[in-house]
Amino acid sequence: MVANGTEGEPASAKDKTLLFIAPHLVLDGLVATAEAVGAAEAIVCVERSAPAVVQIVHDALAERRAAVEQTPAAHAVGPRLFVAAVGVGPADAASLVRAVRRKSELPEALRVAHLVARAVATGESRGRP
Repeated sequence: MVANGTEGEPASAKDKTLLFIAPHLVLDGLVATAEAVGAAEAIVCVERSAPAVVQIVHDALAERRAAVEQTPAAHAVGPRLFVAAVGVGPADAASLVRAVRRKSELPEALRVAHLVARAVATGESRGRP
């Protein structure tokens, strides 16, 4: 189970704000969802560019682990929780795209996906049936 704590909308800061203000609320929801689907592990992804939020989530996880250690019956309850700092900056992203493209400005995997999608949609590959 993965909780996306990264912003989908660049102008928004709601994910970071919620994780910063109420990390345990987010973790409670993640645990409840993971338990509902039977996941043994749950990860909350946080943007690497928000180190304060990453630290707060790490601290909240440490508080939970300390509480579990003090409650022996809780050791076997719920999924294991992790935090992952994700994301790259624009310069690193551009470098990565340059490294994986071959014939165009598109990364090779995306170029091939476009070719396959065109072939499926038209029944042809470069005009050949």
